[in-house]
Amino acid sequence: MPELRQLHTAEEAHGIRPLVHEYLESELEKMHAISGLTLNVADFVNVTFDRIDAFLPPNGVVLLVTCVREGMLGCVFFSKLGPDAGEIKRFYVRPAARRKGIGRRLIEALLAEARSLGARRVLLDTTVYNHEAHAIYRSLGFMEIEPYPEGQNDPRLMPYFLYMQCEL
Repeated sequence: MPELRQLHTAEEAHGIRPLVHEYLESELEKMHAISGLTLNVADFVNVTFDRIDAFLPPNGVVLLVTCVREGMLGCVFFSKLGPDAGEIKRFYVRPAARRKGIGRRLIEALLAEARSLGARRVLLDTTVYNHEAHAIYRSLGFMEIEPYPEGQNDPRLMPYFLYMQCEL
């Protein structure tokens, strides 16, 4: 049975660096296919882990799903953007673990943690081709919005992102 747990230290979070690298490598390959842009995976991984403290308690959440046999199956990050808002980042479920409810479980748990941190609004950006994630988000009350100013996307990538928000 997959186990969902929250990571509390930078050391724990750095342990999932290979999972985040796998996620970003996959995303950037897809991004290249639709945009022609060549982006450096290592740069995106480094940006994530250079600011890992923003995703850890008391201002953030990193959730990980693992299984004894298969190891790490999925993760999701959350950071506060202000006193009552936060942002989801790095939501990923390995392909072999998809369609088993793990993604939904991660987002539901993340929203509960976001509430406990005082968030009343959760924002996210997701690639336009990530239809499975879109379905999970919409089923949990996320609605499409215009790009939000707190988002930190490269302007060249903005046409390839969908922006969403959920009121808690």
